[in-house]
Amino acid sequence: MRLIRPPLSAALLGLLSSCVPTPAAETGQTEQLLPVALNESSALSCAYGSLWSLNDSGNKAEVFQLSDSGQLLRQQKLRLTNVDWEALEWAQDQLWLADTGNNDGKRSELQLYGLNRQLQPEKTIRLRLPDEERQIYHHDLDFEAMVFWQQQLWLVSKSWKTGIARIYPVNRAEAEQPLPAARYEVQLPFLVTAAAAVPGSDQLLLVGYVPPQQRFWQTIVGKFEVWLALLDAEGKLIKQQQLPVDTQVEGACVDPAGQLWLSSEVGYKPASLYRLLHW
Repeated sequence: MRLIRPPLSAALLGLLSSCVPTPAAETGQTEQLLPVALNESSALSCAYGSLWSLNDSGNKAEVFQLSDSGQLLRQQKLRLTNVDWEALEWAQDQLWLADTGNNDGKRSELQLYGLNRQLQPEKTIRLRLPDEERQIYHHDLDFEAMVFWQQQLWLVSKSWKTGIARIYPVNRAEAEQPLPAARYEVQLPFLVTAAAAVPGSDQLLLVGYVPPQQRFWQTIVGKFEVWLALLDAEGKLIKQQQLPVDTQVEGACVDPAGQLWLSSEVGYKPASLYRLLHW
């Protein structure tokens, strides 16, 4: 990828150089291959005793239900259009799909689709983006993370330009609405590609990777530097750390037992499902 981005600040560079990933053995990490049909997994949700995922742009409009061993339990085709699906999340009894990918910055409108428990579409939300000039891989209106947190549905920006992750509330009652003002903002040393609420707490988990242009030679061979950040109920940063995963992680969720699940796209190795017992 040809990416253009200003260099990180000295403070962030110091943070990156001083933090190292926790070894997989210490996290209790396990890894399974994802089904070939899910080679471009771009989302993950933990709900109803299963894992749920989907593929991103260029793929069919489908939702996948998986076991915790990565076994395909259900592959549901939908009468929808997959422009650039990047996230999905169960919000009570509705499964929301986020057609919100916008790497090149050309989209003026994003869509969210609400499915019922039978995985049938029953609602569409259209989000209008501000009318402004945007450059490919150098703007903050790309959204690859969505989460149901504090009884509210939220979108989290990838923020290629500033590195400031912005968290936007979505009104599920309005079919058409402008992108609202961000409720929370946090400066991070990575691009957010997934978000998850932590069961039993008010904490929010953000996961993503260091901008590829900052790790150019790793990216050339398909490797990524994956990080997480934990926020409190007020959107304040509690901690951030590098994870013992080096693939293109696009999905994350935390199950009721507190285990962190990650899904990655195919790259230098097959698309995979990771489980971290301790993080």
